[in-house]
Amino acid sequence: MFDALLSPKAVQESLLTAGLFFRDSPGKIDATEILNAGEGFKTRYNICKDSKLMDMIGALHFDLGNQSKYLINSVNLRIKLERNKDAFALMSASQDFKIVIQHASLFVRKVKVAPSILIAHETALSRGAIKMPLRRTEVKSPSRFLQECNLLLFQMHLLDRYQRD
Repeated sequence: MFDALLSPKAVQESLLTAGLFFRDSPGKIDATEILNAGEGFKTRYNICKDSKLMDMIGALHFDLGNQSKYLINSVNLRIKLERNKDAFALMSASQDFKIVIQHASLFVRKVKVAPSILIAHETALSRGAIKMPLRRTEVKSPSRFLQECNLLLFQMHLLDRYQRD
């Protein structure tokens, strides 16, 4: 949904189909019966029917992944992916379905930085801690009584590995 709102039609018809995105017909977005469903649902149905094995690829939508800045060297980063329930990920008239992920990969880009920039970073880090503010794309407010996953509740600062005393 997020990609559909921000992407031009050419991207929706090419790149986003790798993540099983196909535009639905107006007024038939929630239809789960194949006879009454829109074109997007029918296309996804034909790809998935008979429990076919399929490959999908797409971007992760989280604050750090949407930054235009790079991380400095030797910063430890831990990413934990949690699955949603099958009922959230798959539209079906019946409830007898199951999604099985056989393999998952995370592709990360690595940038070769010029040696002069690396030396400048080391010099700056020797003087003190570095703070790299991250821009938020979405702010969620937590409930005191309900534990929810995927909430970012704290200010995130990436600090250097050298701390001054």
